[in-house]
Amino acid sequence: MRTRDSFDAKTSLAAVVADALVIFFGFQLAVWIRFDSGWLEIPRGIPPRGMYIYAGAILTILFLFIFRSLHLYERPQYGHFVDKIPRIIRACGLAALLAMALAFAIQTEPPFFAPGHRHRDGRHHAFCCH
Repeated sequence: MRTRDSFDAKTSLAAVVADALVIFFGFQLAVWIRFDSGWLEIPRGIPPRGMYIYAGAILTILFLFIFRSLHLYERPQYGHFVDKIPRIIRACGLAALLAMALAFAIQTEPPFFAPGHRHRDGRHHAFCCH
């Protein structure tokens, strides 16, 4: 029994690490395709890379948290893989929806998000959306 518990823990850890690597590097691949591949026009210039590395790390954590909350890392898992596909799709869809909401809420072009930013009429806003 103890060997089985150890194997389940190692398998779960391997799944988390593999997912984290795929999520982070998938995001970086999307950034490369957008800005460095030459396949797409970049009319507003290339933003700083550090911003996208930081965002990739945050999104990786977000995805892993959602995967865990939907019990995708629990071991042992019984049943066929086909039975798990709806949970995987739901987890990926929810994480992508939250990532898009965050990307929409935080602007990546001037004026950047700045605490204490004032509009011309003197109002304060947490997110600059104009």
